[in-house]
Amino acid sequence: MITKYLGRFGYANAKVQTIPDANDETKEVALTISVSPGKRVYVRRIKFVGNFGTSDEVLRRELRQFEGSTLSNNLLEMSKTLIQRLKYIESVDFSTVELPGEDDQVDVVFKVKEQASGAFQAGISYGDYTGLAFNTSIQQENFLGTGNSIGIGLNTWKAQQTISLNYTDNYFTDDGVALGGQIAYSNYDASKVNLVTYSRKTVSIGPTLSWPVMENNRVSVGVAFKDIEISSLQPYDQIKRFAEAFIDPSNPDAKYDFESVEANIGWSRNTLNRGVFPSDGSSQYYGFKVSVPGSDVEYFKFNFDSKFYFPLSNDHKWTLLTRFEANYGNGYGTLNGSDQMLPFWENMQQRSNDLRGFESNTIGPRGIQREAQSLVGFA
Repeated sequence: MITKYLGRFGYANAKVQTIPDANDETKEVALTISVSPGKRVYVRRIKFVGNFGTSDEVLRRELRQFEGSTLSNNLLEMSKTLIQRLKYIESVDFSTVELPGEDDQVDVVFKVKEQASGAFQAGISYGDYTGLAFNTSIQQENFLGTGNSIGIGLNTWKAQQTISLNYTDNYFTDDGVALGGQIAYSNYDASKVNLVTYSRKTVSIGPTLSWPVMENNRVSVGVAFKDIEISSLQPYDQIKRFAEAFIDPSNPDAKYDFESVEANIGWSRNTLNRGVFPSDGSSQYYGFKVSVPGSDVEYFKFNFDSKFYFPLSNDHKWTLLTRFEANYGNGYGTLNGSDQMLPFWENMQQRSNDLRGFESNTIGPRGIQREAQSLVGFA
């Protein structure tokens, strides 16, 4: 423990010796601990091996141990963890190399093992819930070895057709500020997935900026410009208030456009041991988004997602995952003298694989549609 503690401050060759002095009469032993810290050791050079598809700069910017500074076992372990969290790195190890004729300088060698940084998916499938589905996507987490990510996706199934393009520069500035953006289009028919009958076309575009605030924490802010077209809306009781504010009852087949600007802010914490298939650590995300005043619909949403990974064996081949998720949303402000409400297409919904034995969107209240009836009686 003492040598490990001294190693944090550059004393890599510290020697600790325990000298016992036994007293036979009192049956006690006095321990004298002799500590010889030796010279402070400095790092001359840091090298990387095994990074055939990733530039040195991408790995070097994750380092917390620097060249020319004192050698610290804490900073080396932290650097190893940060590099290993990159989605295109499978494993990391490091070693120190003593220099001939120098007792206070070493080189540090990081040996990395890369894994596939890109994913190409294309497929055709059929299921009771999705029907006939086609999907194609390309996601590259280490574009041209720069550490930046880019992706494009095309997906179509019985209820939805989407196309999206995203790009993120993970080190837009040298101090770790990331800048990204996404543009997407989707066409959604809710009647085919056990929801209120309506169709929705959405076009969205927006940038996102994030930066580190502590070693394992990041804050993100973003803006999204959305244009949403709603059509074929059936007058269910659950959306009556919303329909009365926006929908023309004399023309239920009309199309309605909603333009909004969404501002979002998020905070994430990550102590996972790996970026892909983690086996130890945790991750938490708090998010808040709000449509800015002046948007056609004014609302806000909170969400929280937490995951904990507990290794059940020393080799981390068996891991227990626990997860907690919570969401809340509502409208704010007034429209035509009535309180705004959360748009029905922003409602939280059960995903298709959340609860075994139930189809997606079948848990919860059913849609109620009232029909006018006439009563005939005799006085």
